[in-house]
Amino acid sequence: MNQWIASKYPVQVLQPGDSIDVVKHLRQPTSLWLGFQWQAMADDEDSPLHLDVMAFGLDGSFQCKTRKDMVYWGNSNSSMDALVHCEGGKEADAQTVRLQLSRAKIVGIAAVVFVVNIRDAKARGQCLGRSVRHLTCTVYDKFGDRHREIARVSLSGPFEPQAVALEMLRLVALRGSWTATVTAKPFHCSVRQLVAQFVSNSSRRMLLKGENCHIHPETGHLVCVGLSWRLLPNLRHEALPINVLVVCLDSSGKQVGNIICPHNPRGRGIYHHNKACKAEHEAEEKDTETVELSPSAIPAAVYQILFVAIIPDRCQSKGHCFREVEEAGFRVYTRRYGGPEMEICRHEILEGLSSETAVEFLRFSRDKDGQFGMVSPSGEGLLCDATRFQKHLLDGTWLLRANCQLLRWGDRFNVTRTFPGLRTASVGV
Repeated sequence: MNQWIASKYPVQVLQPGDSIDVVKHLRQPTSLWLGFQWQAMADDEDSPLHLDVMAFGLDGSFQCKTRKDMVYWGNSNSSMDALVHCEGGKEADAQTVRLQLSRAKIVGIAAVVFVVNIRDAKARGQCLGRSVRHLTCTVYDKFGDRHREIARVSLSGPFEPQAVALEMLRLVALRGSWTATVTAKPFHCSVRQLVAQFVSNSSRRMLLKGENCHIHPETGHLVCVGLSWRLLPNLRHEALPINVLVVCLDSSGKQVGNIICPHNPRGRGIYHHNKACKAEHEAEEKDTETVELSPSAIPAAVYQILFVAIIPDRCQSKGHCFREVEEAGFRVYTRRYGGPEMEICRHEILEGLSSETAVEFLRFSRDKDGQFGMVSPSGEGLLCDATRFQKHLLDGTWLLRANCQLLRWGDRFNVTRTFPGLRTASVGV
């Protein structure tokens, strides 16, 4: 029967950039089914290839409001089951997604983006160009055991070098119909960064490098900083410890008091948890390290607080560095003691880290009113051991540039040290 249907209603083969109305010739359609197939290169027995289909349900502003409206192997059903990552699709399909049209309208889904992603691509050293030969997506209508194929997208390699995910297709609701467009858009980023491009959250703000966020915690609320990263496997098969250090600086950039670290977790107004705390709004996400701040209890001599991740000297001597780290970033949130959290902002270190062994994630500074309230992401670091790092802090030279050449947005520059006789300076932006 399916062969007869295929001969009577031939499938439309689409190329990148093509669009087609996928419900125009269907009688009272209730759902659209999308089946995905792929052909991989020869599998490495030590690192088998795992591909996942992710579907993002977008609203009228083309944003996915919550992660609930993103379906994949770890979340098979969206709100009201408008999108379902399901079994029971066409034979030979590796993964299937079902879009229920009436429910999509009720929950406000105006578009759906379909992405094929390599699971743990960077950790396994895999990419589409080296690991995948062919990708196919078929849009079809299903009634019992029968189905009618409407449109098919077939993409063959070689794919873009280092791409680890590919947006194959985008469905958009328009005047009571649904249009499918082949986008074939590659992504080179981690899954977390990929999701952040589609999923929005009105309670938080994604900071760019060089951008500041001003927060105003309520009285009695803690300010919490969660730092996170993921370790890539190394050739020595050794676990790489990374310590988070919290350093207080005065207005001249010099260290005040002791460094807060896992072995010295408490300071005035600062507590280093030295453990992971789960993000409440994203159940599968955890902070690698968490630090709590009570801004009102921090000494008046402290002007800035640095959050630095450093590799221990014993590991640096073996050649370990931040080249073995990915998906580094932080989030800032407030909460009462024992109460729920409210996330304020977050930042992902998008520029790849390399030979650095000490990396500053962010600075928390006093605002114009003298209260702690300004968050500044950094993502800069140096190749230095603990002794050199300590000297930089005591001298007030940590991450300060010695000359004014090739300054970038967000850099800190010691003007008076570079120009000792300077009395007046003009700044042009």
